[in-house]
Amino acid sequence: MRVMTAADLRVAAAREFLRHVRTGPKPAALPRPALDRQAAELCKLLGQVLDYADSYPAADEGQREVLAQALADAVAYRDPDGYCLDCAGRPAGLCDEHAADLDLTDAYLGLGKELGIEVGL
Repeated sequence: MRVMTAADLRVAAAREFLRHVRTGPKPAALPRPALDRQAAELCKLLGQVLDYADSYPAADEGQREVLAQALADAVAYRDPDGYCLDCAGRPAGLCDEHAADLDLTDAYLGLGKELGIEVGL
Protein backbone atom coordinates (compact mmCIF):
# COMPACT_ATOMS: atom_id res chain seq x y z
CA MET A 1 0.00 0.00 0.00
CA ARG A 2 1.34 3.41 -0.98
CA VAL A 3 1.31 6.18 1.61
CA MET A 4 0.48 9.59 0.16
CA THR A 5 2.74 12.48 1.13
CA ALA A 6 1.44 15.99 1.78
CA ALA A 7 2.63 16.97 -1.69
CA ASP A 8 0.73 14.03 -3.23
CA LEU A 9 -2.40 15.10 -1.37
CA ARG A 10 -2.06 18.67 -2.71
CA VAL A 11 -1.76 17.39 -6.25
CA ALA A 12 -4.74 15.08 -5.73
CA ALA A 13 -6.77 18.02 -4.37
CA ALA A 14 -5.79 20.14 -7.37
CA ARG A 15 -6.78 17.36 -9.77
CA GLU A 16 -10.15 16.94 -8.04
CA PHE A 17 -10.79 20.69 -8.14
CA LEU A 18 -9.93 20.87 -11.85
CA ARG A 19 -12.20 17.88 -12.53
CA HIS A 20 -15.02 19.73 -10.79
CA VAL A 21 -14.29 22.94 -12.71
CA ARG A 22 -14.34 21.11 -16.04
CA THR A 23 -17.67 19.42 -15.33
CA GLY A 24 -19.33 22.11 -13.19
CA PRO A 25 -21.39 25.13 -14.23
CA LYS A 26 -19.75 27.78 -16.41
CA PRO A 27 -18.63 30.92 -14.57
CA ALA A 28 -21.44 33.03 -16.04
CA ALA A 29 -23.95 30.72 -14.33
CA LEU A 30 -22.49 31.25 -10.86
CA PRO A 31 -23.14 34.14 -8.46
CA ARG A 32 -20.20 36.51 -7.88
CA PRO A 33 -19.36 35.24 -4.35
CA ALA A 34 -19.13 31.67 -5.67
CA LEU A 35 -16.88 32.84 -8.51
CA ASP A 36 -14.64 34.67 -6.06
CA ARG A 37 -14.35 31.58 -3.84
CA GLN A 38 -13.65 29.36 -6.84
CA ALA A 39 -11.01 31.74 -8.20
CA ALA A 40 -9.32 31.96 -4.79
CA GLU A 41 -9.33 28.17 -4.44
CA LEU A 42 -7.97 27.72 -7.97
CA CYS A 43 -5.14 30.19 -7.32
CA LYS A 44 -4.31 28.48 -4.01
CA LEU A 45 -4.28 25.01 -5.56
CA LEU A 46 -2.31 26.14 -8.60
CA GLY A 47 0.23 27.71 -6.25
CA GLN A 48 0.49 24.47 -4.29
CA VAL A 49 0.97 22.46 -7.47
CA LEU A 50 3.70 24.85 -8.64
CA ASP A 51 5.38 24.68 -5.22
CA TYR A 52 5.25 20.91 -5.49
CA ALA A 53 6.69 21.04 -8.99
CA ASP A 54 9.51 23.31 -7.79
CA SER A 55 10.58 20.67 -5.28
CA TYR A 56 11.42 18.21 -8.06
CA PRO A 57 13.99 18.22 -10.87
CA ALA A 58 13.02 19.73 -14.20
CA ALA A 59 9.91 18.16 -15.68
CA ASP A 60 10.18 15.49 -18.32
CA GLU A 61 8.21 15.81 -21.55
CA GLY A 62 5.19 13.91 -20.21
CA GLN A 63 4.98 16.16 -17.17
CA ARG A 64 5.32 19.27 -19.34
CA GLU A 65 2.40 18.03 -21.45
CA VAL A 66 0.26 17.60 -18.33
CA LEU A 67 1.12 21.11 -17.11
CA ALA A 68 0.41 22.52 -20.58
CA GLN A 69 -3.01 20.82 -20.51
CA ALA A 70 -3.73 22.15 -16.99
CA LEU A 71 -2.90 25.69 -18.13
CA ALA A 72 -5.03 25.25 -21.27
CA ASP A 73 -7.94 24.06 -19.10
CA ALA A 74 -7.51 27.10 -16.83
CA VAL A 75 -7.51 29.43 -19.85
CA ALA A 76 -10.60 27.74 -21.32
CA TYR A 77 -12.39 28.00 -17.96
CA ARG A 78 -11.70 31.74 -17.72
CA ASP A 79 -12.43 32.56 -21.38
CA PRO A 80 -15.83 34.28 -21.49
CA ASP A 81 -18.11 32.36 -23.84
CA GLY A 82 -20.37 35.32 -24.42
CA TYR A 83 -21.20 38.79 -23.29
CA CYS A 84 -23.45 39.59 -20.39
CA LEU A 85 -25.73 42.58 -19.96
CA ASP A 86 -23.00 44.38 -18.03
CA CYS A 87 -20.59 43.87 -20.95
CA ALA A 88 -23.10 45.37 -23.37
CA GLY A 89 -23.35 48.51 -21.24
CA ARG A 90 -19.60 49.17 -21.06
CA PRO A 91 -17.75 51.35 -23.60
CA ALA A 92 -14.88 48.83 -23.73
CA GLY A 93 -17.37 46.00 -24.31
CA LEU A 94 -16.36 44.01 -21.20
CA CYS A 95 -17.65 44.15 -17.65
CA ASP A 96 -15.19 44.12 -14.76
CA GLU A 97 -15.74 40.40 -14.14
CA HIS A 98 -15.03 39.37 -17.74
CA ALA A 99 -12.08 41.77 -17.96
CA ALA A 100 -10.64 40.17 -14.80
CA ASP A 101 -11.14 36.71 -16.34
CA LEU A 102 -9.19 37.78 -19.42
CA ASP A 103 -6.44 39.20 -17.20
CA LEU A 104 -6.19 35.77 -15.56
CA THR A 105 -5.95 34.03 -18.95
CA ASP A 106 -3.09 36.39 -19.83
CA ALA A 107 -1.39 35.46 -16.56
CA TYR A 108 -1.81 31.72 -17.26
CA LEU A 109 -0.39 32.11 -20.77
CA GLY A 110 2.46 34.23 -19.39
CA LEU A 111 3.28 31.52 -16.85
CA GLY A 112 3.39 28.94 -19.61
CA LYS A 113 5.72 31.13 -21.65
CA GLU A 114 7.94 31.75 -18.62
CA LEU A 115 8.20 28.00 -18.05
CA GLY A 116 8.86 27.38 -21.74
CA ILE A 117 5.57 25.54 -22.16
CA GLU A 118 3.41 26.12 -25.19
CA VAL A 119 -0.22 26.20 -24.06
CA GLY A 120 -2.37 24.68 -26.80
CA LEU A 121 -5.82 26.20 -27.03
